[in-house]
Amino acid sequence: MAMVSTFLTHDSGRPLTAGIIADRRHTSTPDPMDIHSLAQLARPDADACAYGKLVMLDRFGIWTFQATSGGTAARVFCGNSTAAAIASLGGSGIVRTKVHGAAALPCDVAAQIDGAAVSQTWHVPATTPEERSWHGRRVVLVPALNDYALVFGGLPAGLRPESARRELLGDDPACKLAIISGRHGDAIVEFHNANGQHGGAPQTGLATIALAARWVPWLEDCFADGMLSYPTRAGIRRARLPSTTTDTGGRIAVAMPTVSVELKPLIMEQVA
Repeated sequence: MAMVSTFLTHDSGRPLTAGIIADRRHTSTPDPMDIHSLAQLARPDADACAYGKLVMLDRFGIWTFQATSGGTAARVFCGNSTAAAIASLGGSGIVRTKVHGAAALPCDVAAQIDGAAVSQTWHVPATTPEERSWHGRRVVLVPALNDYALVFGGLPAGLRPESARRELLGDDPACKLAIISGRHGDAIVEFHNANGQHGGAPQTGLATIALAARWVPWLEDCFADGMLSYPTRAGIRRARLPSTTTDTGGRIAVAMPTVSVELKPLIMEQVA
C-alpha cells in the first residue's frame, strides 16, 4: 500500500499549491483505481492558489495529475507538485528524476533540496510555437509541457475562458489558457485551467511564456523586463519569468522558481 501525504507549497509564507502525494516506489506501478481514489482526497483548499493536484512516485519517476470536477484525474505537468514530491524523498542535496505529465515523453528534472526549500531545473524538448489569428486576437499555441494557448488582447465579449480554452485546444483537461491584456510593459496575465482560474502564476505557465518568447520576438517585447503581472485575491503581483538556456542535448533547460514545501501524513485506510 502507498505511503500517502498531503502537501502545500508556499513562497515566503504565501500558500501556492495543495494536493496529495502517494509514494509507490516499493509497491506496484500506479493504476487507474489508485488515481481515482486519490482524486477523492484532493479537496479544495481555500487558501491555496491551486488545488486538486495528485502526485505518484514509483520506480519510473514522478507522475503528476490534476483532479477534475467529475472525480477523475488528468495527467499534467506541475512544477509545485513536482517540488513537493521531491521534498517528500527527504534528505538534502541534488536529486535527478523523470517527471511524467501531459506530454508523451517525460521531462528530466534536476532539483536541489535545502531543508524545506526546493529549486528545480527542467529539461524540456525544443518545440516551435504556432501563431494564429483568432476572433481578431493574436494567439500563440505552445506545445511544450502542458499544451497552452496564449491569447493577447483579452477575450471577445461574452466568451468565457473555459469556452475559449475548448475552442482553441479541445476538451483535454490538461490543456491550459493564458489571457494577456494591457499594453506592452503593463500586461496582466490570467492563467486558466479546466477547473477555473488559477489563483496565481503556475510554474509551468511562467515556463511556457518564457519558452514561447525564445521563438516569438514580439512576445518577448511584451515582457521586456523579464517580469509579468498577474491577479490574485490580494491584488496584482509580479513574477519573474524563468531563465532558459539550451543544454548539451539540444533541449531547453528551464530554471523554475524556488518554493518551500509542507508535508503531512494521511491515514492509510483512506485510500482503497
